Amino acid sequence: MNIDKFREELEKRLVGPIFLLQKLLPMLRVMQGRVLWISTPSLLPVPYVADIHAPDFAVNYLARTLNIELCTDGIKNVLIRCGGIKTSSPQRTETCFLEMFDHWPKEIINVYKDRLIRLRKNMELFNRRRTDPEKVAMLVYKILNKKSPKTRYQVGYMSNLGSCFEKLPQSWVDFIMKRKEC
Repeated sequence: MNIDKFREELEKRLVGPIFLLQKLLPMLRVMQGRVLWISTPSLLPVPYVADIHAPDFAVNYLARTLNIELCTDGIKNVLIRCGGIKTSSPQRTETCFLEMFDHWPKEIINVYKDRLIRLRKNMELFNRRRTDPEKVAMLVYKILNKKSPKTRYQVGYMSNLGSCFEKLPQSWVDFIMKRKEC
């Protein structure tokens, strides 16, 4: 994992949104607004993309916690958990793979090469099934216009499966994901 890129992901996906929320809280209290968090289900441990999923795991936690903390202010936090959505993310991941193969020392490439090639092939299959982003926009519109929205929604390829996995004991999920890898 590139630590600098991981820090950047934490800033973009976690620190920045929290900073913005803190600035908007006074207005949200007056208007009894709602906060929509858009994240991946991220409760599934996906090897080699932890730099993306770890911040989303924290977003899941924050949305749930803030829903409790801010309920007395009338501010509802809604978590939209996206599965595979057609975004620029697959291209960024592909670029990241190519950079790894070009810049990593040979001894590290020797350890990870086969694993990353397998992951890359799996990602190609996944990417072909991604959901159009318009479905996310339609869900956001629906939530913003609902009088009393739920606290969690899912949208996108495999998001329902991620939601089902969340109901399982974490040790089962880890076992299933590990079997896929080993």
